[in-house]
Amino acid sequence: MRFFRLLTRRHAARLLTGLACLFMAFAAYFFTPSPKGEWLIYTPGLMGLGSICLFFAMHLSRQPLAVSGQSSTVSHQQKNGAQSKLSIRNIVLCLLLILGGLICLAILIENNGQFLHIPALMTLSLHAQFAVCIISIMALTLGFGLIQRSKTHSEPKSQYSVLSTQYFYPVLLVIITILAFVLRLWELGTAVHKFVDEVHFSTAVMSLLPGTPGFRLLEPFSSITAFPWLYPYWQSLAVQALGRGLEALRLPSVILGTLGIPAIYLLAKNLFDRPIALLAALLLATFPPHLHFSRIGLNNIADPLVGTLMLAFLGRGLRTGRRLDFALAGAALGLTQYFYEGGRLLYPPLAVLWLIYALVTRRRSHQPSAFSFQPIEVSTRNAKRGTVSSVPKTAYASYLIFFLVAFLVALPIYTTLIAWDHPLVARFNTVGLGGSYWLKVQAVGQPQTLEQSLLRPFLVYVHQPETGQYYGGEQALVLTPLVPFLLLGAVVLVWRWRSPGFVLLIWLMLTSAGNILMTESAISARYVVAFPALVIIIAVGVRTVLILLLPTRYPNWARALLLGSIGMFFGVAQVIYYFGPHLETYNRQIRPFYDNEDAMFRAAALPSGTQVHVFSDYASTDAYLSGVLGFLADGFTVSARALNTIDSTYLSGLPPTLNHAFFLEPDDGATLALLQTRFMLEGPFASPYNVAPEKQLLLYFARAVPAG
Repeated sequence: MRFFRLLTRRHAARLLTGLACLFMAFAAYFFTPSPKGEWLIYTPGLMGLGSICLFFAMHLSRQPLAVSGQSSTVSHQQKNGAQSKLSIRNIVLCLLLILGGLICLAILIENNGQFLHIPALMTLSLHAQFAVCIISIMALTLGFGLIQRSKTHSEPKSQYSVLSTQYFYPVLLVIITILAFVLRLWELGTAVHKFVDEVHFSTAVMSLLPGTPGFRLLEPFSSITAFPWLYPYWQSLAVQALGRGLEALRLPSVILGTLGIPAIYLLAKNLFDRPIALLAALLLATFPPHLHFSRIGLNNIADPLVGTLMLAFLGRGLRTGRRLDFALAGAALGLTQYFYEGGRLLYPPLAVLWLIYALVTRRRSHQPSAFSFQPIEVSTRNAKRGTVSSVPKTAYASYLIFFLVAFLVALPIYTTLIAWDHPLVARFNTVGLGGSYWLKVQAVGQPQTLEQSLLRPFLVYVHQPETGQYYGGEQALVLTPLVPFLLLGAVVLVWRWRSPGFVLLIWLMLTSAGNILMTESAISARYVVAFPALVIIIAVGVRTVLILLLPTRYPNWARALLLGSIGMFFGVAQVIYYFGPHLETYNRQIRPFYDNEDAMFRAAALPSGTQVHVFSDYASTDAYLSGVLGFLADGFTVSARALNTIDSTYLSGLPPTLNHAFFLEPDDGATLALLQTRFMLEGPFASPYNVAPEKQLLLYFARAVPAG
């Protein structure tokens, strides 16, 4: 009788799981972007029904394989009952490392802030500043991380073991990382042959190329892109090695985006287990928004890398109690202040909230349920008495090290901003909400209503396409086939709200809440910080559904094979979408009119000294086009003029003793006729780049004639 009851429960769990998937699939379909968005009213009910079905399915299931993290405690000292003592030699080494790190930190602060005006420190090159910065971070991290060492013990292996060899998962991770690098490098400069708001960085790179001294590595390089010179410095190294082109400008983003793959594996492995970590790594390697931002020369892609590493090391520190993990997490948190402002504002409160959450939810059940993600513990339960011990003092010391290292690593950024009277959050001051904005909304209803400000930051993941042109496209960040698994994964994390994986939901909520405060809340560049959280939640949803649906008699290798097949299917689908329909749509969106940037790329191949003229009513300003062409080649002058300003008087002022390149609209016969009265024209020439013919300007070239 007990067997039949168990059999009935399993069948009921599978039926409810199927219904949950069905309801979430309908919700994903209704989330599909539509002109009016009238289907959105059905999604809350469908999501609620799907959540209820999944809750009951997880409650009824008796699967022996749990979607669980690795069993953990916070403190090795508590588990082993003893603590190894550091020798005097080790103590001295740690103190020397800390002292050396503080000295390098002081040098960096003085060089960038010039508080004492020490001449020897005012002329450090960018190479020297970067070396001092790296040495200080490494020395402080090791000094504080190794100052106390507990006994080591072998960590329990994941409950989902596919192969006994310890090299299986690392080898697969290396393969996925190589795949990620190839995808990000493929047609890097040609697939999107246009500056994607990268001209600010290219202009900064051109300022660094002559090797002019006096640049401060941590000072903002622009009032608009108010970020440190660190990222343009990396780009300048690539440009010096590869030449002045889009490939070199974007290469640092390729490298940082690729490094995000092992980073997300480390985070997911510490939150859950290896299969989820490997699936998350594969999904992120092919995730279209992450692919895109890894292929443009903006510093946004650095934020999810350092932020993910911070959470990964912090999670491992909470699980193992190693001081070095807390120090590494602190260093990564400090580094979040060195790049885009989104990471600067998001990750510190996220880290604080997670630590508070871990303290509040430190109790765990005696017998974890079949679907329990093992919670990160800050205390241990006395099995005999059924009581929960208090948080050990060593844990508080680890937290102190975490925040102290983060403070020291981030300190040079803020001392530099204060020294030169720069705003601490320049971008937020520019694009954040203010009283004047809301007065404008109430008066004219533009540019974004209150309802849109509140809903778009949450719908951008599953429904709202980007309203800007950073990522563009006609889809939300998550493709429709993956939306059901994102919703199911979120339900699982809510079900196990005391698990460490709940931080992923906090991560998404904080990101969306921060974007509510923006004047335009559907700009994809501000959600790059949350890409790893999205991907891990999807992986949790996929694996949970498999565990609930598959019979218990399936061997582990069969489950792993099915999980890998699903991951590869979604990975291939994402790659096909990005390099196919998405880039086709995106290239059309970023060129609403004639592409005058394409004219600059073509002009760069002309003889030096050529005067470049763009005659179009849709031309950009002289300054912008000069910035684009100035990065690509030297010795050119650029003039952009509207068609109604072109007459014989203007043309007579153009010296015939110079080479001239004229870029005209294809149907502008009047201007062409005027040019032919004064110049011997060669052409027309079309663009050799990835630009639709109807968006190209035609090139006519007039060679210089001898004087007289």
